[in-house]
Amino acid sequence: MKKIVLAFILLINTLAFSQSHELGLAIGGSNYIGDIGSGKFISPNDLAFGALYRLNRSPRHSYRLTYIHYDINASDVDSEVLSIQERGKEFENSINEIALGIEFSFWDFNLHDRKDKFAPYLYSGIHYARYKDLYFVGKELKEEDGSKSTISIPITVGFKLRIAEKLIVSAEVSAKKTFTDNLDGSNPDDGGFRSFGNIYNKDWYVFSGVMLTYTFGKRPCFCNF
Repeated sequence: MKKIVLAFILLINTLAFSQSHELGLAIGGSNYIGDIGSGKFISPNDLAFGALYRLNRSPRHSYRLTYIHYDINASDVDSEVLSIQERGKEFENSINEIALGIEFSFWDFNLHDRKDKFAPYLYSGIHYARYKDLYFVGKELKEEDGSKSTISIPITVGFKLRIAEKLIVSAEVSAKKTFTDNLDGSNPDDGGFRSFGNIYNKDWYVFSGVMLTYTFGKRPCFCNF
């Protein structure tokens, strides 16, 4: 037992003092892309919020762990296609996402060098999301007991800026391609007469927002493990 406690203390000490770390909050807008409503790719119409942690391994790359809650909704009346407008379906859903990925800056962004004040970046990784299991009966939206899950792959572009010695603000747009076609209730498991839209296209959801992080940890040695 003492060895386990000692190992845990050493791990915490290593994480807290040997790297550059960031903890913070994320808030922004969300939208979905699928079989209901508008086909606009970036059109935030609901709220998304969460928290994130960055482990900065070099001035150019970081590991990132995030949790974000999304509310998504869409209505056929917002579609540009007349036949979809006449169909008249609408839905609301919520997504809880846990994500792990890597962020690459286009140029050096060293938290311990005051000259590095801003940098654009790309991010991608693996995201795990849980959402309500929906289906339609006519135009009426129904919800199955329990929830469903999917993996999503993000395509993210962003820009981060140092606004104080230990505060970083980031703005990004992140589109997540899922492996489900039922965020909107258009293709439930039993399929059949309940399915509609393009059953061969998977749904997407998008985060457009900002993140504020606080940095801590001693000046690191940027070297290989």
